[in-house]
Amino acid sequence: MAHTKSAKKRIRQNEKRRLRNKAIRTFYRNRIKECRRAIASGNLEEAQKAFQRAMSAIARAVSKG
Repeated sequence: MAHTKSAKKRIRQNEKRRLRNKAIRTFYRNRIKECRRAIASGNLEEAQKAFQRAMSAIARAVSKG
């Protein structure tokens, strides 16, 4: 266990970041799954919309690091 004040703070920061990253990762992975399902269904319009949503989600995730 951490002993110093700065180490305890670092643990708190890491936990917050881990949870934030997990939410972002889940969001863009779900968009990719939707896109793959739409492509597999063969509906071109739906697939294009899903692809745009997936690309937007990926770009958002990249901007957040």
